[in-house]
Amino acid sequence: MLGRHFALDASQVRKLRRAEVSQDYVDELEEADDERWTYDSDKAWDGIHRCLGDGTSTISTRPSLLERAVLGGEDLSDDEGNHSYLVPARLTPRVATALSRVTRAEMRRRHRALAETDYEGTTDDDDFAYVWESFVGLRRFYAKAAKAKRAVLFNVSG
Repeated sequence: MLGRHFALDASQVRKLRRAEVSQDYVDELEEADDERWTYDSDKAWDGIHRCLGDGTSTISTRPSLLERAVLGGEDLSDDEGNHSYLVPARLTPRVATALSRVTRAEMRRRHRALAETDYEGTTDDDDFAYVWESFVGLRRFYAKAAKAKRAVLFNVSG
């Protein structure tokens, strides 16, 4: 399952909320393919989410700011296996700040701990480099979205 983040302006958030099925609007966003306001985390989203949370793929009922970066926004998922989570524009700067404070050493420590979970990736140096590179890109993306006062929608579908 491949992950993609979208930075949405207020009118796009309204369209998303008006959509009968949120994935229909996500499909429109994907067709528009606006590279300025999308970030692809490929399959690294799972490792990132686990490293920013408790090491599992679960979604906390009270997510921390770090957990909100991937699966911790408002759940707009459908019943077809498409998962979408929205972080509102008012929280995007706080999530961006929290992400900016995560060090490489802390992320590496959290990534190593995934060996004790059901993480399907490996916890070797190559997998960490993949997860870290995607995390750094996601961190830049959130900073850009925060500066532009945009909400962030994460979508993963199989």
